[in-house]
Amino acid sequence: MAEIWESPPSPDAVRAAVAETGDPELAAWTARPGSFVLRPAERQGSRTALFHVVLVEVPHAMGFLVAVDPASGRVTVTSGRPEAVRRVIATDPALGDPASVWELIRGGAAQGDLVDAARTGEGYEFRVRDRDTGEVGGWAFSPSATSWTPVG
Repeated sequence: MAEIWESPPSPDAVRAAVAETGDPELAAWTARPGSFVLRPAERQGSRTALFHVVLVEVPHAMGFLVAVDPASGRVTVTSGRPEAVRRVIATDPALGDPASVWELIRGGAAQGDLVDAARTGEGYEFRVRDRDTGEVGGWAFSPSATSWTPVG
């Protein structure tokens, strides 16, 4: 039996998911054939496949994460999109652990290397090391919220 991550989404399915975000810059970066490659994420759900979309036509390393529901074929950009993360966790509770939630949400302002992650009631807190400065900062995320929040 094939693993769920062995069938990546098509480039057109990724572009459709990007179009749903309404982000014109991301759409431009993924518009051309060969403008990105897909890599299976280290963490996978029990019903959801996760892929890193690695942009190749940008001046520095950049990418985002997509979640794929193999049953429906639906592709969703999760990076920086709390509402998308909320839907993915609801569909696949195996991705509700703190480290998986960080993988799903990170992007935009919330970036860096995960130092520590914990559940806090209905939400999550993350301690993250900035790749440029080495400083450790914190982020809080609640699936019922529409954004994540820096914490001291």
